[in-house]
Amino acid sequence: MFRMLPYDAEVLLSFLARYNEALWPLQPLALALGAAALLLAHRRLAGAWSGRLVALVLALGWAWVGWGFFLERFARFDFLAPLYGWAFLAEAALLAAVAALARPRVEGSSAFAGVGLALAGFALVVLPLAGPLAGMFGAPPGAGGWASAPLVGLMPGPTALFTLGLLLRLQGRLALPLALLPLLWGLVAGYHGWALGLWHGLVVAALSLVAAVLLAWRQLGEARGRG
Repeated sequence: MFRMLPYDAEVLLSFLARYNEALWPLQPLALALGAAALLLAHRRLAGAWSGRLVALVLALGWAWVGWGFFLERFARFDFLAPLYGWAFLAEAALLAAVAALARPRVEGSSAFAGVGLALAGFALVVLPLAGPLAGMFGAPPGAGGWASAPLVGLMPGPTALFTLGLLLRLQGRLALPLALLPLLWGLVAGYHGWALGLWHGLVVAALSLVAAVLLAWRQLGEARGRG
């Protein structure tokens, strides 16, 4: 009873495959923007505008997923899609405001920053490849294939995890509030993964929780340092 959704895994994966097909050739652009944000978040490559540019790239991804994925397409499958879409657009607005007004800075070398870079890289590279590669080696259904591969900036799960990873790279008190909506989507993705038997949703949920705990831990440490 608690696993009921208005679609099953086969319908969802078919939708994602058609969505990816309709968007081609936006996928290389999305990957390029994600890679650029990842490079900008690297301490050795960071400049005075790096934090702002990272926040702006994230805002673009959240805006596209909110409008192009949820409101324009997924609403026909899930009555909650408009709610998800507006939540993603709200996060996009917050990130754009931070990029314009808050002057976010890339954090220096630290364990938190290193984990953040790893999580963002996982969302950008590993999540899209893991399902198709697992299928090639005889993994059971539930991972999806190349056609339905989830991409940062185009689909909600990898976009949320990528955002949480890069927020661990940004300094300031705003990182934790900005993590709220990505964490909530990570939990929604975990529920979907459990209900539909799609393991990548469970991975997104678990790693989102790790990122949120680390962000809270870092914020607490900074507050104690100021006190």
